[in-house]
Amino acid sequence: MKKLLALTLLAGCGFQPANEDPLVDSGTPETRIVEVFTTVLPRGQWTKTTVQKDVTTPISLELNDTSVFCTSFGYGGENFLKVSIPQLDTLAHFDHRVEGTNLPCAAVGLCSPQMNADNILQNNPGTEPVDLRVVLNEKLLLDGDAATCQRQLVEDVSATVRGVPLKHHVEGELETLALADCTGR
Repeated sequence: MKKLLALTLLAGCGFQPANEDPLVDSGTPETRIVEVFTTVLPRGQWTKTTVQKDVTTPISLELNDTSVFCTSFGYGGENFLKVSIPQLDTLAHFDHRVEGTNLPCAAVGLCSPQMNADNILQNNPGTEPVDLRVVLNEKLLLDGDAATCQRQLVEDVSATVRGVPLKHHVEGELETLALADCTGR
């Protein structure tokens, strides 16, 4: 189980979350708290994931050669298509900045001749209305035998720009807490 959890935590910027869309979005800016799932694990362990925030906000996104770009920063040499979304600084819980550029962003995927900035810019730079969705989950792994729990916040950002889906996934650090601090959540 620990190995599986460690592999799960290695997912990073630009990769789609494993659970694609657990909730139906109403399209209105609101905050909802909903239990998504609870799983019983061996030896007195169980997990619980709770949605802390699920907000869709209409924004105006500036699209140009500076805000739509390919970069290998933060990806170990892989070149990813990114779109800068400055509004993430105020709408998201985590820092979604591209390492080395200081731009808050979301990713499309690997850059290639078939997928690059031209797919989004379409020879038409300018301002585009976009619905930006931010989902913040709290994950708890409780161990009744050890009387501890681990807590982690996970945030997924998504939008569609000119027909191209954008995603960004950030996982916070694991916190170890006393079991009593988690059982009332």
